[in-house]
Amino acid sequence: MSIQEAYRKMQEASGIEVGDTVECIRAFKSNEMGCVAMAVDDRYVGKIYVVEGVPGGCIDTIAGYFPFFALKIIKKKQPDEKMVDVDGKEISLATVKAALKEYVK
Repeated sequence: MSIQEAYRKMQEASGIEVGDTVECIRAFKSNEMGCVAMAVDDRYVGKIYVVEGVPGGCIDTIAGYFPFFALKIIKKKQPDEKMVDVDGKEISLATVKAALKEYVK
């Protein structure tokens, strides 16, 4: 099994899904542990994002791609949560509202 295949299996086991709210808990290097994401430094640590996609090699958020091991689930997507399409990506309506409130400040 290649490192990329092992990474994909571990990512799947992490339970991170589209619509989940996650926090970046650490910086990481490019291609660390088989993740295809580019490096992220400490300025992303502590930031909260909503998962927009879960392709095989990383977790997709509005800020970019992260490996599962650099993220902590803050809130799982609720089954009845309303989702809206924003440029082809499903994002929770609550996240859109929160982002707009923050933008207006």
